[in-house]
Amino acid sequence: GVRQEITAVSADSLAVDVTLVVDTSGSVVRSIGRFKSDVRDIVRQLRKDEQVRLITFDTELRQVFPMQGTSSRVPVDELRTGDLTSLLDAMVFALARAPRPDRRHLVVVFSDGYDNASVTGYRAIADLASRAEATLYVVLVKVGGAPANRPKELAALAEAAARTGGIFYPPSDAARDIPAAFKQTLEAFRHGYVLYFTPANV
Repeated sequence: GVRQEITAVSADSLAVDVTLVVDTSGSVVRSIGRFKSDVRDIVRQLRKDEQVRLITFDTELRQVFPMQGTSSRVPVDELRTGDLTSLLDAMVFALARAPRPDRRHLVVVFSDGYDNASVTGYRAIADLASRAEATLYVVLVKVGGAPANRPKELAALAEAAARTGGIFYPPSDAARDIPAAFKQTLEAFRHGYVLYFTPANV
């Protein structure tokens, strides 16, 4: 609530470190073969100077591969699915990464938004996200197995994205193509800008 003096505005197209956080529970990923192809399509959308890592979650949380350049082979052959969903724990793990001053960190989450296995709760996720040096985009897919009416849970995910300057995409009746949804989020992120200021009177 304290007015601040903006000292600089940057619209430079900085290189991006992308963390993909993908729900591999049985309700979301129906075809693991299709999902492997989707990951490869996403990596091809990044520039040569950008990096990507993949985190999947279901009953377990896995870093399939760490941050790596886009020229590297995408090691997705060992991908597998599980039954439960640890969405919130995966989000915290993805966001808790030390920033690099010359790069921006984009975290993109694909899920149905339903969590039944995390230690982290929906009440905490917005506060945890606001402490991260990353921008969070949450893209929800609509599936038959997840409860339809979850206003508090969806509001918590939307608030988490908003606090990082990101965007929340609610469940849609239309089928979501993961590479196309990623392209949309990446373009929105690249058209953003950064305001710089030194906190005063706080």
